Amino acid sequence: MSNISVEVKKLMIDAEKKLKAQDVDGAMASYRAVLALDADNVAALDHVVALLFTAGRWEETIPLMEQVVRLSPDDTEAIYVLADLYFHIDRVDEARTLLEKVLELEPDMLEAHLRMADIFFSEDDLEESAAEIQMALAIDPNSIEALIAHAELLLYTGRMPEVIMVGEEILNLDPDNSRANCLLGMAYLSMNKPDVAMEYATTAVALDPDELDAMITIIQVQLSLSKFEEAMATCEVVLVRDPENAMAHMSLGMAQATLGEWDKARATEKTLRTLAPELADDLKELLNYGAGMREHMN
Repeated sequence: MSNISVEVKKLMIDAEKKLKAQDVDGAMASYRAVLALDADNVAALDHVVALLFTAGRWEETIPLMEQVVRLSPDDTEAIYVLADLYFHIDRVDEARTLLEKVLELEPDMLEAHLRMADIFFSEDDLEESAAEIQMALAIDPNSIEALIAHAELLLYTGRMPEVIMVGEEILNLDPDNSRANCLLGMAYLSMNKPDVAMEYATTAVALDPDELDAMITIIQVQLSLSKFEEAMATCEVVLVRDPENAMAHMSLGMAQATLGEWDKARATEKTLRTLAPELADDLKELLNYGAGMREHMN
């Protein structure tokens, strides 16, 4: 065994020990040291890719994943991961090309069909998106991921009774699924059933505090019930987690205006304009109406 091989083996063992000790940075350093000695070490590449991917460091992951694919050009899992990375940074055409190759090699890869559905959806081709979701469901009718995608598309196209049917199907399979509860809340709100919407949305947030769509549903119910202070408080919670959430800013501005907090509402409208100009226009119209009413009363 060469000196390099011995050193690589030592570094790999060291990296594994650091991973077990939850020393991610230390493990990453050891794996990178392996790659400095053996650039084509697939095991080290796989570990570095996994660590970077988990951390959401897409740009750093891509060159390594491209190297993995060059070393294993028919590895459908590797090709899919690279396609997924391209999709995350909006290199959609490259993602599509790789997904087509994956599906040629492995037509029953459910994840590839769902990612293709995402691509078609991003291009507003809802028919093709639906077709890919149906192919995924044909592979596994009980796939939670595919059923969620199906419910999301139904919600987007306004087919609320079907959203409810699919949402309940998901909860039969996975009673603690926060996204299904969230989608059911959104559907019931659209059907003007705020009490039921609130129940599902509250459950979604209890299961996953980061389910911000469910929190937006809660805010909309609070506004519909004239609970403006509660709505403002919920908006603030959302904005701590997602400062650029346009719907939270819009709802906050509406509540502020309704309570006569005009200066705060105007400040919210300015912030909203940088995020979603069309929503800012709606809020400004409400503010102008309020200003007109105040002038008329005076």
